[in-house]
Amino acid sequence: MNRTPHIADLMEGFHLMQQKMLAKHKPMASIDQVTFSQWRVLDVIDEHDYVTIKDIHTALNITSSAATQLVNELEKKKHVAREAHPDDKRATAITLTRNTKKFIQKFKDQHVQGFRKLFEALDDTEFEQYIHLHKKIIKNIINKK
Repeated sequence: MNRTPHIADLMEGFHLMQQKMLAKHKPMASIDQVTFSQWRVLDVIDEHDYVTIKDIHTALNITSSAATQLVNELEKKKHVAREAHPDDKRATAITLTRNTKKFIQKFKDQHVQGFRKLFEALDDTEFEQYIHLHKKIIKNIINKK
């Protein structure tokens, strides 16, 4: 089977899904003009609660200087705070502020609802098959690193 035209169709479909999802959530994503890079930092912090600059630059594969700049901007916008790390008092931990944490949770909840609507096109059996195939692809990606 020549997979190339089917893969091209899949790529186009993924792009369309991404456009639709981003278009629906764009108003939410515009708080204080947070950049895409800053959103990535917020996401890393949200995943781990307490992180250091080193954790951020490692997770995002950016320089320590770039990570520091991003955190400084987020701190100015009152999205993150610095405090003593709970496990290592010599280190500075970066955490989300309460308002930003609430905002991110609300954003994630709305994002999940958007995906729920996206998958309404599938019945339960088709959805289970999709999940199985999705996990198989992700496992393949992880194993090829």
